[in-house]
Amino acid sequence: MDLVSTTKPKILYVDDEADNLLVFKRTFAKEYETTTKISAVEALRDLETESFDIIVSDQRMPEMTGVVFFQNILARNYKGTRVLLTGYSDMQAIIDAVNKGHIYSYCTKPWSAEELKLVLKMAYEFSQLSHPNHNHLSDDAVSSLVEIQKHNEASLEIIKKIYQSKQSKS
Repeated sequence: MDLVSTTKPKILYVDDEADNLLVFKRTFAKEYETTTKISAVEALRDLETESFDIIVSDQRMPEMTGVVFFQNILARNYKGTRVLLTGYSDMQAIIDAVNKGHIYSYCTKPWSAEELKLVLKMAYEFSQLSHPNHNHLSDDAVSSLVEIQKHNEASLEIIKKIYQSKQSKS
């Protein structure tokens, strides 16, 4: 990390598959303080008393989708940059996640550790920009965030075009 802080960034990861939670925790434990929850309801309870820099959620879960989980987070004014993981090519879910859940980014499952590490690093740096004392970010970090934001906007436009194309063919 290019940040001055010596504390590990805090991540909450929600997934209804216990194996995914275990792999996530093992993969990111050195760089992040990770908390994992097997249900969105449990995660919402934790968010009442604890804050996280990044909140990662699977899309398809039995109690509520990742999008609905993120909508709950927004409705309750919980902080944390949101990242959606989805194993399905459900364009509408991704569009809803951006529009309704205000996600920072999404990754497909199964995720690549290198790709997700980059997304989490950028999500953390982005979360620090919204913090009132964001002067501790390096110029390189700010430049990287600007580039990532441009990439996210371009990706969303491509997703919308693909979705609209599929809708018009139906």
